[in-house]
Amino acid sequence: YHCPDFHAAMAVMYIETPLPVIVVLHNAEYQGAIATQHMGKREAKHFGDIFNLPPDRIIQETFIEGKFCMLKPVVDFAREHQEGYGICAVSRNYALEASQKHSVLWGLPEVKGIENCMPESERLTVSDSEDEATYAKARLVAKQFVQEKFGLTQDPSARIFVFLGRWVKQKGVDYIADVTEWMLKTYKNAQLVMIGPVGDSYGSYARAKFDRLKDSGRFGGSLFVHAGFLEVPKELKLACDFCLMPSRDEPFGYVDIEFAWFGAAVVGSLRGGLGKLPGFYFQILNADSSEH
Repeated sequence: YHCPDFHAAMAVMYIETPLPVIVVLHNAEYQGAIATQHMGKREAKHFGDIFNLPPDRIIQETFIEGKFCMLKPVVDFAREHQEGYGICAVSRNYALEASQKHSVLWGLPEVKGIENCMPESERLTVSDSEDEATYAKARLVAKQFVQEKFGLTQDPSARIFVFLGRWVKQKGVDYIADVTEWMLKTYKNAQLVMIGPVGDSYGSYARAKFDRLKDSGRFGGSLFVHAGFLEVPKELKLACDFCLMPSRDEPFGYVDIEFAWFGAAVVGSLRGGLGKLPGFYFQILNADSSEH
């Protein structure tokens, strides 16, 4: 049984005959956990009604440290029937981080890292006849297209920074919001493109800061913000100079590969699956401080 993350982790509570299980954690930060209050018998009965399971089993198999956790049953199943083996994560570094950070995984003999795959069809296709000059020209054309499409100043020498992803605490979008005004004031040839849906209060905070910057009128030609889903053209990846990924946690990171395949350098944290591509990386000393 291949169990992807917490979504199907409780399925093992319904089987009568044990079967081999492999769990692949794409994001161990989300465990189907509810921790708004200390869970007790009343909450166990409520969950039991939802999942059609006895309250006693809910307490024994899904409660951990007073919270409800959908991931716990399949981890305990691996402990009981597989000597704790069979739990994996989508990169080696993230597997190590997750096994140390999340108590539901403590005591396992290992959390195995299995690097995610990427479809080769998403690579930039370059024929044998194309050289560096051809590539450089294609980047200039793409940069002109992106600047025109997103209302940025037409400048072939501009350095385009792009953040593409969910606006949530995990992705560090608030870090970018905190330094944007300084960056655009200090480096006149810098242009910033921010695209992605708001997903939590950190994303709302970032959107509010970006809205104020846009409304100020000072960065009209150097800042594009779209706080929502947007299908981006492939020219954005080709035009991008720096892909921003200041994640507090990053299980694998697809976006860094997508942009690096088109020539962008990564500016990001050295966490989880990040650090596998050329770029500029920093160690996070305090995940709740933009200064560290």
